[in-house]
Amino acid sequence: MAASLSNDIVLATSVHAQPGVYAVLLGSGVSRGAGVPTGWGVVQDLTARVAALVDRGNAESSERAREDPEAWWRDKFDGPLGYSSLLEKLADTPSERQGLLKGFFEPPAGDDEATGVPSSAHRAIASLAQRGYIKVIVTTNFDRLMEQALAEIGVEPQIVSRPEAVKGMTPLVHAAVTLVKLHGDYREVDSLNTETELGEYPQPWVDLLRQVVEDYGLVVSGWSADWDTALVRAIEDASSRRYSLYWDARSSKGENAQRILSVRDGRVLQADTADALFTSLKENVEALERIAVSPLSLDLMIARAKRYVADPVRRVDLHDLVMSEVDAVIEAIASMFDRFAQGSHDYQEVEDAADELAASTQPLLRVLGHGVFHDDGSHDALWTRVVQRLLDGPPLPATRVPGDVIRDLVRLPALLATYTYAVVGAETHRDSTLIKASLESRALRTLGERERVPGVFVTHVEAVLNADVINSVARAKGAGGWIYPGSHRARDMMQTVVLDFVPISRAREAFDDAEYRVALLQHVAPRGKAFVYGPHSGEFCGEFQWDEDGRPHAEQRFVDNLNFERFRKDWESAIGDDIPTALDGLRARLERHKRW
Repeated sequence: MAASLSNDIVLATSVHAQPGVYAVLLGSGVSRGAGVPTGWGVVQDLTARVAALVDRGNAESSERAREDPEAWWRDKFDGPLGYSSLLEKLADTPSERQGLLKGFFEPPAGDDEATGVPSSAHRAIASLAQRGYIKVIVTTNFDRLMEQALAEIGVEPQIVSRPEAVKGMTPLVHAAVTLVKLHGDYREVDSLNTETELGEYPQPWVDLLRQVVEDYGLVVSGWSADWDTALVRAIEDASSRRYSLYWDARSSKGENAQRILSVRDGRVLQADTADALFTSLKENVEALERIAVSPLSLDLMIARAKRYVADPVRRVDLHDLVMSEVDAVIEAIASMFDRFAQGSHDYQEVEDAADELAASTQPLLRVLGHGVFHDDGSHDALWTRVVQRLLDGPPLPATRVPGDVIRDLVRLPALLATYTYAVVGAETHRDSTLIKASLESRALRTLGERERVPGVFVTHVEAVLNADVINSVARAKGAGGWIYPGSHRARDMMQTVVLDFVPISRAREAFDDAEYRVALLQHVAPRGKAFVYGPHSGEFCGEFQWDEDGRPHAEQRFVDNLNFERFRKDWESAIGDDIPTALDGLRARLERHKRW
């Protein structure tokens, strides 16, 4: 009989294929590798302390209490022994409990090798978060080990440790990384410890947990589900089953955990420790990265592109290198179109096709990004030719595809290439590549039209990424709809490229700046007589992306960049001397699209 795939392999494949879709839920067992005790470890230590005082002079009593605290407690006191009940008996108020617990989470003064150092699990999770695979981390732990692990590699998460902070937080989907500390921080006096405190969550916590459990897959580790009834209830009550739940074997043995696994059709991961689980997940994802788009050859292509860009003698070599990747994308476009030209297709199939085409374009985008980043403008004609070639695409039959969404989708690689130029330009303060590629490339906007318009209109997000398709698939999965669906999808597709040039903490801002530049070109470019969409109104002009003076934050950053002479000259070539008037006109058009 053939062996079935292990749950570890299934999880790694899902995480790699769908970056940001899985959240992690961490309990005290995850911090064990860092020397921080679990809840039961705290019970053992505190019971031993009580025994030392109750049975003074009897050293064996304290040792017995540590080894079997429940038996010792039954002999001495009424009522069951538990983490919550013990804390309630030893400390009446939250402030007293804070002081009692502090010693378990901080190393003694001058002892850097004790508790307080992130474990392999924390560092593996941080690494996955840095590369966009994990965007939401929920923890019941009071320690700060997860924050430390993220800080070590330069990731600044959005930290939510109080329910009242939920209202003002950046939405999960827009934040690079969000760390939710359900029980608070050990340094805060209102952390949750007792059974009473863990029985009911404030409504903001309930709403946030419902969103996490319903919108994300969940990887649970080090949490036994024995005491935290409010969290158990939040997971059990979730109406959605879009993504799977995984739980480590060590902490999922209890009655509550087994019930949740049954209700959610969860999978058990056979890992002895949290360190082993997350280290293995990280290594498995890295292995998939290495084979997904032949990264070895991709690394070589990027290295060659950098070398050729700087060498005037290698212009032909650079051209051939880049165009060979363009040809590969053209083949992917033709294959996708042929597949759908044979018959009807549903929205999910179109979305899957978009993901496949975006994945096929990734090697080209990364070569383009590094090439443009290291270019001084000498190769702008080549970068423009790339967009033109992608717009020309393969020869397609004149027959219409049902709904024509596939015929629109063939422009996706050109759109992503344009955004690559925009992101790199925002980082280098040099936009000549974006401007020339957007305005000098030409294509028919739709089938049957005769006038060729600038490429910046043909690659308009609203023309390429069908909003009805995106939101219909989202609603089918229970995620609702996006206000700027095309912008949302383009950001997902561009994430790997953006992170080549900007830290994850600034990824959103970088794409905001890219979208603003494209919208500005769509505002000033000559339209001719053909119908074209107005300036793209993406997530960069959402309700909270405007300052007190009524200007988009992206516009203000654009104005600041005008202090760079080359940047200013690039845009004067596209707009003329009166840049402020162009910005005012764009702002007036964008303001009509500003929504919650």
